[in-house]
Amino acid sequence: LDSSTTRNRSFPFDPPWRRYQELRKRTKDFTTLQLGLCVFSRSENGTLSARPYSFRCFPQKISRWLNKSVLFQVGSIGFLSSQNFDFNASLKKGIGSLSCIEESNMRTEFQEKL
Repeated sequence: LDSSTTRNRSFPFDPPWRRYQELRKRTKDFTTLQLGLCVFSRSENGTLSARPYSFRCFPQKISRWLNKSVLFQVGSIGFLSSQNFDFNASLKKGIGSLSCIEESNMRTEFQEKL
């Protein structure tokens, strides 16, 4: 699991549980622009194969009350830009997401409309 966010921090030698905690904490204040997932499998003959997946992310305005602000760290944006990150693809086609609280509020709002 890997992500490109609007905040720059590296922790390559942390154990997986610590890395997950850091990624989770980071997404509370900064925006995840890309999420990468690699699925590994071993065939019967012992060959290891990898299937990488990349998902572009960006918050979407999906309700009158849900219009998030996006915070950028200059160093992180500069790094992503130097790596030819396509910001337009995230802005136009990014997958939106909700926190648990936002989801609960959204469900309440939709139920009130019914």
